Amino acid sequence: MTFEGLLDRISPRLKAISGRLNGRYGFFDKDDLYQEALIHLWQKYESGKLSDKTDSYILQGAFFFLKNYIRTAYRKLDSESTSLNAIADTENSSLEDVMFVKAPEDEFGFIVVNILVEDILSCLDRREREIFLLALEERTTREIGRELGISHVMVVKIEKCIREKCSRIRKDLAR
Repeated sequence: MTFEGLLDRISPRLKAISGRLNGRYGFFDKDDLYQEALIHLWQKYESGKLSDKTDSYILQGAFFFLKNYIRTAYRKLDSESTSLNAIADTENSSLEDVMFVKAPEDEFGFIVVNILVEDILSCLDRREREIFLLALEERTTREIGRELGISHVMVVKIEKCIREKCSRIRKDLAR
């Protein structure tokens, strides 16, 4: 089996996996994820670890690799990020006075993102506002869920709605 032959067989499904994961994580492009999966597969192929594996096994391994790759990138982002509370403390102001969040610049091409906190809070309903403010305090989804008496899965769903609303606000500000 050649690497090119393997790619001919699994490429459409690998692109679909990359596309599906791309929809969940804003800063990854599906083509970037596809390329990361290809690099991973090439390394496995070169070391001889794919010679006796089925296409399904290879694709599932690529899927798990990409999920781990994304998780690792988020951990790196979290370790390099600055919370709103930390920004407020360094500027001798309160959290309400902080007007923007600066995302770190790194290999994923982050740029400075200006989001008005008041605009975000004004477009959120009560539950979303509670979760947003607890998330600003750097609490985990499980901690937020425990405090509000809801499941962490519900917290994740509400956080997704918050991200969508923030995305709309950012687009409005860009215009």
